[in-house]
Amino acid sequence: IWLLWAIKINNIFYTIKYGKSMTFFLIILMIWAVASLLLRESYLGELSISFLPYWWAAMSIGLLISLWGLWKYLHWKKEEKTRFWIQFSILFVVGFGSILGVFLWKFHNFYNHYQLSRDSQANLKVLFSNIYKDNLGYDELTGTLARENPDVAMFVEFEEHHYEHLKGFLEKQFAFVEYLPWSTSIVVSKYPLTLLPTSVKGQKWRYHYFQIQKGDQHYLAYLVHTSSPTSQRHFNNRNHQLKIISNDFLTMHQASRWENGKVFMVWDFNISPWSKYYEEFSNELSGTMDNATRSFPYYFSWNLAKLLRISGTLEGVPELFFSHIDQLLVSKSLKINSLTPLQFSWSDHKGFLFEIE
Repeated sequence: IWLLWAIKINNIFYTIKYGKSMTFFLIILMIWAVASLLLRESYLGELSISFLPYWWAAMSIGLLISLWGLWKYLHWKKEEKTRFWIQFSILFVVGFGSILGVFLWKFHNFYNHYQLSRDSQANLKVLFSNIYKDNLGYDELTGTLARENPDVAMFVEFEEHHYEHLKGFLEKQFAFVEYLPWSTSIVVSKYPLTLLPTSVKGQKWRYHYFQIQKGDQHYLAYLVHTSSPTSQRHFNNRNHQLKIISNDFLTMHQASRWENGKVFMVWDFNISPWSKYYEEFSNELSGTMDNATRSFPYYFSWNLAKLLRISGTLEGVPELFFSHIDQLLVSKSLKINSLTPLQFSWSDHKGFLFEIE
């Protein structure tokens, strides 16, 4: 399909004698791709690199157009500046090929690098999702909880109207209910649940730390919903929140983690694995925590087109622009028996259903 589109686009431009326009388009595309790689720490750079798989398609089309143009210059063109355009086309081929290689390496270097322990005995079943603040699918929410029957469920963007409609069901299904309205979060559990201290106080803070006790086994859990980088200010807020969480984890919470403690973090991270800030956070926790979503061959947990549709912003948007911004981090001593994506029809996010030893 990409080859056909590349040939079609190339033929259109050259048929109407817009070779310079095509060259300009390819130059802009290449500069944009390089800038996205080099400026990942910037707000716009991160937004761009967050949709890494689409850069595959863009670089592949650019490469195919360049190859097609080179072939035409070698076999069809008989103009005076043919030698220059052949060299220029070779430069495009090398450039697009190299950038495509970098993007493919980044993708491959993340996925298929975590091994699930399918032979271990599952002890705790956990469900997590960003259910979307205006989600009115109450029956779907209760039906999923009843069908999957998790030991622990954790939701973000859980608003007051959700609590009003689901309170009776949740209190019947789960012995412990911790509703956190100031952070639009909720954690429900069949087993004793204790909210542990963090260094942050105040309204709208979206990071919580829990202890769950099942028999003689203790689990430590983080529920995190960092700010969505919809503006430069929110982008800066999110990066600041990541610093606070990593600092709490490495200092304040270190005493509560006994040796080989079983810890997991569920996140609407609002950050992709290809962000510089994700890499910094991951490096700070390296040796302690692994990202279990790396067990997937690929995973896209957020759908921009669906958000635009369900929010009423833009109807009829095609299923494009996915990104991987929801994460599951687990301690080295914690084995995951299974990890399955979970999708609510009224939500723009995919969540997780996972079982741990």
